[in-house]
This record gives sequence, structure tokens and C-alpha cells, in this order.
Amino acid sequence: MDATKEQPPVVWALCLAIAVLVSTGYSQDREWIVGLRGGLMAPQNGLIQGLHMVRYDSDGAPTSLDVSGFGNGGTVELYAGRFAPDGSGFILAAGGQFLVTTADLTLAPDGHREAYDHRLISFTPVTLSRVHRFRHPEAHAIPYLGLGVGLYFSNWRTQQDRTVNEVFTRTVYSAKFMSAGMHFVAGCHVSVYHDLLLEGQFRYSYIPSNVRTTHEESNTSVEYLGLNIGGTALQVGLAFKL
Repeated sequence: MDATKEQPPVVWALCLAIAVLVSTGYSQDREWIVGLRGGLMAPQNGLIQGLHMVRYDSDGAPTSLDVSGFGNGGTVELYAGRFAPDGSGFILAAGGQFLVTTADLTLAPDGHREAYDHRLISFTPVTLSRVHRFRHPEAHAIPYLGLGVGLYFSNWRTQQDRTVNEVFTRTVYSAKFMSAGMHFVAGCHVSVYHDLLLEGQFRYSYIPSNVRTTHEESNTSVEYLGLNIGGTALQVGLAFKL
């Protein structure tokens, strides 16, 4: 997506929500937390998840290798949140997600080599979540639920190397694009020592994207429409109350 084009409504919703959050200012009766979390991510779109397939001959020797998509990956983010006494609050976060798959195999019958390196890395400069915590005065654990929106700047790169009779060829398709997405979160903060909190979180993100990848040598392109580069993530982390 060209960042100069008209932005989808979720971008303006994100900007408005951040403005409202900042305009409310600091209040002594509100609790602030900062934290770092990360974990594992599994994409939900079939083209993004992809396929890793090896064919074998009758003798059990590999004869072909097919790799598509990016497989599973991970997430990491730094965040700050503010919560009212009734449990309602906002969380601002920045971080990223990465999906990587690699494969390298020597194939029968001629012994040629094929290698794949696919990477989809997304930097998230800001996400905003509206969160409600369900706090009990005598409980050490504080569960929460939330919905949010965010911006994602992504770098898509698929590379295939092939060596036949000592002749090496490399095929690379790449793209850089911006997406706006939405997410649902469910998690829990657990007090472990004074103001130190342990956190566990489940996240589902929906990040619709249209991606046009370009061959780096011939300048030919392949376009993918209606992708969701988001998915499910399980994260753990630490946070501090301020």
C-alpha cells in the first residue's frame, strides 16, 4: 500500500483515539504501567502460513522441494498503559512481528541444490488498545480484555537459490507496504513482588493487506489480494506499576 494514498478509516480512528488519550492528561487517581512482552505467533491466512513439501522417489531420495509462505514466527513489543479505578484504560504499544521459514536440500537424481529463505517482518510503530481489567481487592491476578487498532510497516522477501552443475541462480521477490489492522486481546497481570507484574496474553490480529511483490532483476510482479498478515499470538512479559 502506498502511504501517500487515502488512508482507511481505521487509521483515522487510531489517530483520534490517541488524541483523546493524550488530551485527558495525567491524573493522580489513575494507575500507570510499563512493560515488555513477546512470544510465538501463528498466521491464520493460508498463503501467509504457506507450505513446506518434499517429494521422494521409490528409493526414499528427495527429488523436489517446494516452499511457499512464511510459516510461524514471533512478536515483541514495549508498552505503556493507564487505568482508572474502575478498571477501564488504554494501552499504547510499539514493536513488531516476524515470520521466517528456511529450507536447504540436495535433490536426486542429479544432485542439484535448492534453498529457500522467506521472511515477512512487520514493524509496528503504534497500536492502541481499549482495555478493561477485572480487579478484585484481595486477588493477586488481574485478568483483562481489550480491543484495539494499529499501524504495520512490513517488509516481504522470498528468496530461492538453485545450483545445477555448479551454475548458481537466485530468484528474489520483495515488497514494502503499510497496513492498518485490528486486534483482540485477553490476558492477565499477576503481582509477583511489590510493583513488579508478570503478564500472559493471547492476541488475535486481523491485518488486511494487498501486496504487490516485484522480481528484483526483471521488474515483473506478482500481486496478492485480500491477505491477512495477522494471526494468533501467545505472549509473556514483565511490567512495572508507576
